[in-house]
Amino acid sequence: MKKYIAFAAVAVLFPALSLAASMSAGQRVSFEGTTVAQGNAYMAGGTVMASGVVNGDLLAAGGTIVSSAKVNGDIMAVGGTITMVGVSAQDVRIAGGNVTVGGTMTGELTTVAGTLVVTPGTTIAKDSYLAGGSISFSGNEAGNLKIAGGDIYFNGITNGNVTIAKATRVTVGPNAVIKGTFEYSAPVAAAIDGGAKITGTPVFHEVQVQKQNTNWFTGTFGSILTIWWLLKLLMALVAAYLVWYLFRNDSLAVLDQSRSHYGKSLLRGFIFLVAMPIAAIIAFVTIIGVIPGVIALLSYFLLLTLAAPFAVLFAAALLRKGKTDLRWYHLLLGAVVFAIVGLIPFIGWIACALVYLAALGAVANVLKEKIARR
Repeated sequence: MKKYIAFAAVAVLFPALSLAASMSAGQRVSFEGTTVAQGNAYMAGGTVMASGVVNGDLLAAGGTIVSSAKVNGDIMAVGGTITMVGVSAQDVRIAGGNVTVGGTMTGELTTVAGTLVVTPGTTIAKDSYLAGGSISFSGNEAGNLKIAGGDIYFNGITNGNVTIAKATRVTVGPNAVIKGTFEYSAPVAAAIDGGAKITGTPVFHEVQVQKQNTNWFTGTFGSILTIWWLLKLLMALVAAYLVWYLFRNDSLAVLDQSRSHYGKSLLRGFIFLVAMPIAAIIAFVTIIGVIPGVIALLSYFLLLTLAAPFAVLFAAALLRKGKTDLRWYHLLLGAVVFAIVGLIPFIGWIACALVYLAALGAVANVLKEKIARR
């Protein structure tokens, strides 16, 4: 299940630093017709339209995303309503509310959605991993197909195995062809059309009432975590907007130090993160006294909190190839990318920590310089 949770974050931050990339952001972003992106293409906006040619990877984030792009690399999309019909790419990774996918994929298809439709004629060369509330699959899968969801309708072709977990209902249509094994878990046996062709005997695991309650609890807990993640994203974004528009000069100073003196800022941030709690403890247990210790701890937590929106600004600047003339949609993209990368175990955490510590060190140094001048 880790793949279902963390896939959307894979290879987002580091490719964005590539110099051979094009980036578009705004209320409505269009990349259509005969337009060709020589490197990676990054698009973010309320409405994103992409039907051109991308020689690298395509990353799209928006409320509504419509694409039939020809991509030589991978596709990664995060949004509300996503329609990708007629696309061609290697690996395709999508997270959204209502998702429709169709095209040719020479790699894997990995999708998490509320409602997911994989259209007829879709070809997938490697394995597929699908999760959602309602899933309809009518594509042609050369590898294995793994599904976790509620209402599952399968009417496609697979050369490999089909595994369905945690379903509330499973239906196999008349055009279904399963050349490997077919194994599924649900409260009741699947409704299998007489025209379906399944190699071997389907393996059915009945989900008991107690297991259903456990699944309900797990699903509810997962929903709470998702809501909390979205709230954290929203709070970080709002804080970044306030800092950027109310304290522009200080923000530019922090970004300049984070970008041009990254190593020093990173070292300062690490030293501050480790040394300040130790200094506070020493103050508490020595003759220095409780009051200096309390002040040190309050300053510590204040700067840790203050560094968070600046980390979003720094991430946005990195996505802008170091440019600091940020607009509101740059901050939005920076916040989303920073939050998504933070979902990746180990590598993502390290990447976010490096950005955050550099921002923390720059904030501490800018405040120190301001205090020294006064």
